[in-house]
Amino acid sequence: MGLNLSGYEGPRGSAPNELPEVLECVNRVFRLSRDMEPTMAQEFPLLFAESNAENLRVIRKGGRVVSHVGIFETD
Repeated sequence: MGLNLSGYEGPRGSAPNELPEVLECVNRVFRLSRDMEPTMAQEFPLLFAESNAENLRVIRKGGRVVSHVGIFETD
């Protein structure tokens, strides 16, 4: 039994215009699934800033973001 990766795109850095979709994904996983308010953007503003979009690695399938790894470099 092999791994079928057809239909997946990525991982790759997200584009700034994909931020709402990335936030929808992470809020669904980390907030809404626990009956919490969707506040990831407010709690992690540096991570989810437009200027950091390239460091938000995403995988897409079926036209939507299905996975995310956030990276924020700092001293």
